[in-house]
Amino acid sequence: CKMSKIKHETINTIPVKHKCEHEKYEYYKRVFLSGENANQCTVSIYEIPPQKSAYPYHFHLKNEEVFYIISGNGLLRTPDGEKRVSAGDLLYTSLQTATALTN
Repeated sequence: CKMSKIKHETINTIPVKHKCEHEKYEYYKRVFLSGENANQCTVSIYEIPPQKSAYPYHFHLKNEEVFYIISGNGLLRTPDGEKRVSAGDLLYTSLQTATALTN
């Protein structure tokens, strides 16, 4: 079932899912817009605890990614090396570009 043309929520009203299956990887995830409710876009908000990553170094075959760093600092790993990121940074990765983002 597709949603109406406008979706408006406050972040605190979106249910949060906590995942921690390995000591290096942990996150709190809020799904604002899922693939079931949109044609070409999904939007999730991740909170990654200090010294953790949401996922290991990986790439996607079918979707691009955008990251917006809300607060704090982190380290972005790509095939070109590592780069420091911080609050206010906006990152985009294209198809098949491997990344790992650590808080």
